[in-house]
Amino acid sequence: AYFSENRSVEYIDANKIGNNLLLRNWKHGDWFIPLGMNEKKKLSDYFVEQKVPRFKKQSIPILTSENNIVWICGQRLDERFKVTSSTTSILKMEYEVLHG
Repeated sequence: AYFSENRSVEYIDANKIGNNLLLRNWKHGDWFIPLGMNEKKKLSDYFVEQKVPRFKKQSIPILTSENNIVWICGQRLDERFKVTSSTTSILKMEYEVLHG
């Protein structure tokens, strides 16, 4: 299986993403299906559960594809984009915070 203990690296099924990838900030009403779960979760609830400070959640990049959240960068992947046994093409994503 393709996975990483490093939260700044994720692997996704490249065939499940569309042509319109967008990196943006969190928006009110955002939801995703956290990796390992089968129910939708509001991003605001996820951030509370993960104890992400209110001021910090605006600075966490959200990768979307066709308006669906793919990855909360450095945090959690969406279940719908994970690598499975039927995956034929894998995309490695890395998130790095540059200081300075």
